[in-house]
Amino acid sequence: MLPPTVALLVVGTWLGVQRRSISTMEQDCATLRQQITNDSGSAPLHARAAGSDKTSKSAASIHWETIARQFDERQRAGATADMRAMLRFDKKLQAMTREELIAGLDEIAALDLSANSRSMLEQTLIGPLIEKDPEYVLRHFVDCIQDDASGIKWHLSNAMRDWAKQDPAKTDAWFDQQIAAGKFDSKTLDGKNPFRMQFEGVMIGIWFTSDPSAAGHRLEALPEDQRVEVLSGLLGSVKQENQAAFTQLVRDQVPAQDQSQILNRLK
Repeated sequence: MLPPTVALLVVGTWLGVQRRSISTMEQDCATLRQQITNDSGSAPLHARAAGSDKTSKSAASIHWETIARQFDERQRAGATADMRAMLRFDKKLQAMTREELIAGLDEIAALDLSANSRSMLEQTLIGPLIEKDPEYVLRHFVDCIQDDASGIKWHLSNAMRDWAKQDPAKTDAWFDQQIAAGKFDSKTLDGKNPFRMQFEGVMIGIWFTSDPSAAGHRLEALPEDQRVEVLSGLLGSVKQENQAAFTQLVRDQVPAQDQSQILNRLK
């Protein structure tokens, strides 16, 4: 137990620190508001447009080249206050329509930017666009899978998952067409393409509960060692009520000597 005098001193010091922290936060907020106003080129980013016309004007006011330069500066500085400004900027992107997001991506593609700046800007738009139209994202950006400089490719499995939840049969057919067209061919000696493995995992994860035969068909098209890898990647998402279906899929599609390394990790 602290003596009363010491306790009062500790509490007083703590309150002083809290007041200074609150004061600092208030200054940060004022700075953020100014930064956000500068970023948008007009109104603060957190201000939501009321009506489609206002939303279009708000989207049109974004100067992507300026934003790209500010992204670079923030990345170098690593300031937490700027990260909060980025989150508010993300809210503005969330308010944009599908057409505005697509127009933004087209405008960014036409700018003379460094690969890093272009990638950062594209990735800020691709998430909101996936939420609005995952099918468009997959069809339009599938070639990014073979582009080593593209950051968009890391988001495409999310688009695949969202589209597959809406229409698994159509997504499955599109995926097979891309495989046949060579979009998921391997560039390595082991014959593996990590993005195909991700996409296979998405489709099999959707199918094995609703249509086990469709899941089995996808696995049959893979080499046996890749089947183990894909199914192992699904272990964390298998719910208890689906364990029986998953276990049966493993027993049907994985060689007997490899089944234990999957099933022993199933919880």
